[in-house]
Amino acid sequence: MIPRQKKGKITILVCCSCGDQIHQIFTNKELAKKYNTVEAIVADERIQKWVEWISRKPNDFSICMATKKRR
Repeated sequence: MIPRQKKGKITILVCCSCGDQIHQIFTNKELAKKYNTVEAIVADERIQKWVEWISRKPNDFSICMATKKRR
């Protein structure tokens, strides 16, 4: 998995909240070089904390940044 910005063609589907969090934690360069597998992303302590936090939320909970207005 490499970000499209870095010429990647294989992607995975994640909810927008998780996708936003992944891109807040890692740069596209980091995703392309070091975190280019699901296992590598999930092994990161920051992602583990995020997954633990988000897993306690109701199923309809979303903090999708794509739907929030940006200045």
